[in-house]
Amino acid sequence: MDKQFIEAVKLFNKCKYHEAHDILEPLWGKTDEPKKQFYQGIIQAFVALHLIQEKRFPGAYKVFLRSKSNLEKYKADSYGVDLSQFLLELESIFTGTDYPNNLNEKTYLAVKIDFK
Repeated sequence: MDKQFIEAVKLFNKCKYHEAHDILEPLWGKTDEPKKQFYQGIIQAFVALHLIQEKRFPGAYKVFLRSKSNLEKYKADSYGVDLSQFLLELESIFTGTDYPNNLNEKTYLAVKIDFK
């Protein structure tokens, strides 16, 4: 597992979404498929939650949909990540009937990436 990826996940799990993005983006840029699209989906999740922090809800939803589309192509435990749990947690934020009115900090700050 790449050190930059581990560092980015640690930052993400501390809700430092922008910093996590900045760490992972250079790795994504030099990675080949199929892992490149995986990293892209993870980065998009970072961006979506960062946009929620900034209360830019329409943009967050659009980026979430792209992230979900990229990540659903991978197995539940791809690259050592519990991807199925991560996607469930992300979806729980964005699929509420009255998004974004149902959001509170507890909801989106609880999303974490776990390693298997």
